[in-house]
Amino acid sequence: MDTPRVLSISTGTREVGYAYFEGEKLIDWGVRENIVGDLSERVTKIGLKHIRALIKRYEPEVLILPSPERHKPNQKKFVETIESEFQSDELVIERLSRYDVRDCFASMTHVERITKQDVMVELARRYTDLQSRVPKPRRSWDPPDWWAPMFEAAARAVTWITKS
Repeated sequence: MDTPRVLSISTGTREVGYAYFEGEKLIDWGVRENIVGDLSERVTKIGLKHIRALIKRYEPEVLILPSPERHKPNQKKFVETIESEFQSDELVIERLSRYDVRDCFASMTHVERITKQDVMVELARRYTDLQSRVPKPRRSWDPPDWWAPMFEAAARAVTWITKS
């Protein structure tokens, strides 16, 4: 794979963030909302519909998913549903944890204790189209920014591309 087509997904209970790369070039990114129905329906049916559309549109060679954390059972169910739905010879599915992303960006930026904000700023530095989307630093009582899932997806993709 000289310039692999990589689609990275970040799952949440209210939204699905994505970033699509061709090689190291960021082609498309965004967030799709999942607010209809109960939590289980939002996560599996509506989120899956968005991901199906993205896969059909971009035909990626690699699909990157979050490695679900133990305290997020709905995320785990969603990731497992995605994996079983898209398991094929043509599509490589990879899971990356937040620790993989943290370690990759810490080595890129030479910051020992890297934060999500540091990762978002580094992504915006590398991909100038994202600069207007970087949220203000979040205080502990602030809700997550709308664009945070997209930055999480982009960070996973950059981590995978860097490691490959």
